[in-house]
Amino acid sequence: MSKYSTTSEYITVDKEIWSINAGYSKSGYPLAIYTKPLKAIINQLNAMTRQYSRVLVVRFDLHLDIHTDNNTQISKFIKVLFNRLRAKHKLNDIGYAWCREQERSKQQHYHMAIFVEGRKVRVPDYIWEMIQDTWWFVRGGHMTMVPYHMVYRDDYQSRQDAIYHLSYLAKTRGKGYRPVQTKDYSNSRLK
Repeated sequence: MSKYSTTSEYITVDKEIWSINAGYSKSGYPLAIYTKPLKAIINQLNAMTRQYSRVLVVRFDLHLDIHTDNNTQISKFIKVLFNRLRAKHKLNDIGYAWCREQERSKQQHYHMAIFVEGRKVRVPDYIWEMIQDTWWFVRGGHMTMVPYHMVYRDDYQSRQDAIYHLSYLAKTRGKGYRPVQTKDYSNSRLK
């Protein structure tokens, strides 16, 4: 994990300033964000909006029933889910970002977002089912749905709302409780 974090409520990426979910709690506790993964998430969303005029951002959490020292389940999950999404919707590009966290529980959990073409997929209703089925298939555990966003290329506010929500994936709390060779986060590599 990148060691550089910030409590600033704003981040600049490609000369654009975005409000993010950082700062301080009412009791003065720092709510820090790792900047490297957050910039990567924003870059992936930007890559999708350059390609497509509408992008559906689907956020969800994946919980494991047992602890693992690696991210094999999330890797297998992405492969199977994306194959299913491509087959059903003829999608060319699917962006994603995930982070691994472990706090009070004995097993890790994942926060994840996928970005798909909004003209082909307008609402995530059946995607939730596909996500849950795929997570069970790879012997994950349960899935929690999180509000989604439809991002429009030329609508700054729709991008801002999604970025603020996605910045939660880059929070510092809960990261680092894993073997050295295991990643805390990953994302797609769309250009």
